[in-house]
Amino acid sequence: MPNVIVHRNFAINQKQTGDFQNAMSDIIENVLHKPKMYIMVIMEDPKAIRFGGSDDPAMYIEVKSVGLPGETPSLLSKEICQAAEKHFSLPQDRVYIEFTDSPGRMWGWNGGTF
Repeated sequence: MPNVIVHRNFAINQKQTGDFQNAMSDIIENVLHKPKMYIMVIMEDPKAIRFGGSDDPAMYIEVKSVGLPGETPSLLSKEICQAAEKHFSLPQDRVYIEFTDSPGRMWGWNGGTF
């Protein structure tokens, strides 16, 4: 179950939220080849984020999944940063991403684990 949690320090409207969630779902589906029915994208409310000594607009994104093989994190980083730039005019160097590859036994769903 891929999970994407987006933290940001700037306000966005409901349409931007939905559009970015859809973009993240599409990226995860295409790069990780995971069905959308298992992909969760959480957009957190704006937080006080200081990145690189500045409180200019920034994002911290957590990507967790069962399986992040080989070059997958690099591919995801490229696509996620491009999406943030496209949707919010956010410079790619203001996006920080943490990738976590978790074993299936550590993900619960529908009364069981993966």
